[in-house]
Amino acid sequence: MGRRGRAEQSSRDIFARLADHGVNYGIIKKIAAFDSPQWRLVFPRQFEGRTIAQVLEQIEQWKAFLNEDFLLLPNQKTELARWILEVESLAWQALIQANFPQVGPWKLGLSFVPTGQDDIGSLYSFAGQRITAFNQETKDSREVLIPAEELNDPARYGDAYRKAFERLGIWDLLWKGPAGRGLMSARNPPGWPIFTQTVIPRLYEYMMPHYPRPGHHSNRIDSSELRRPARYPGELLQDMLDLLRMEHPSVFSKSTLPQLKAVIQNYLVRKTRY
Repeated sequence: MGRRGRAEQSSRDIFARLADHGVNYGIIKKIAAFDSPQWRLVFPRQFEGRTIAQVLEQIEQWKAFLNEDFLLLPNQKTELARWILEVESLAWQALIQANFPQVGPWKLGLSFVPTGQDDIGSLYSFAGQRITAFNQETKDSREVLIPAEELNDPARYGDAYRKAFERLGIWDLLWKGPAGRGLMSARNPPGWPIFTQTVIPRLYEYMMPHYPRPGHHSNRIDSSELRRPARYPGELLQDMLDLLRMEHPSVFSKSTLPQLKAVIQNYLVRKTRY
C-alpha cells in the first residue's frame, strides 16, 4: 500500500475509533481547524519575518507600478494583478484576525448584513459587512457598513477595509506587526503557543471524558486522595495525535506520543495554578 493509501486507511480508522468513543468529529474539526486563526498562521509562513504593515505597503507599491507599466504584456499584467489581489486578501484577513475582538479600549464586532429572509432564516447572498466599535472606557459606540459591491470586489476589498477602520477612528490603533504574535515562537511548529496553549488543551478537555480509564494519584496535580480517571489513556493520546496529524500534517507528522503527553502534562500543571 502506498503512502496515500496508508493515509486514507488511517483516516478511516480514526473516524471509526472516534465513533466508538462517541466523539463528535464536527466539534473536533471546529477546535483543531475552524477556530484556529488560519490566516495568521499562513501569513508568517509566506512572508517570514515581514510585518502586516510591510506587506500592505509593498502591495500598494506594486499596484502603482502596474498602473504605470508599459513593458509587460496584457496577459502578464493581468496575472500579476490577480496574484497581488490574492496576497492583499491574505494580508487583510491576517490583520482582522490579529485585531478582533479587542483593540486597546475598543471592543470590535464583525458581522454580515442579511440580504433577505426565507422560511429558515436570514439570507446572505452577496452581503455587505458591518463593523462595530465600542469604547469600554468612554462608552462611545461607532458603526460602519462596507457595501456589498466593495466587499465582494477583489480590486476594492482592501481599500474598503482601510476606509472603514479610518472612519471608525481606530486605524492607527490596529496591530500591523508580525501576524503570528502570541501564536508562534522560535520553537518548532509543534511547540507554538497556538497548539500548546489552545488547540491541544481544548482537544484534550473535549475528548477526555469519552476515554474513561482508572487512574493513579499524582501528588503534583491531584488535590485529594480520591480515585480518579486516568489522565493519559493510551487510546486518547493516540487518537489525539492522529487527529493532529490529519488536520495539521506539516506540523505534527513527526510528533510522538511522549511529546504530546508532555504538552498535556504542562497544561494540567498550569491549570492547577489558577
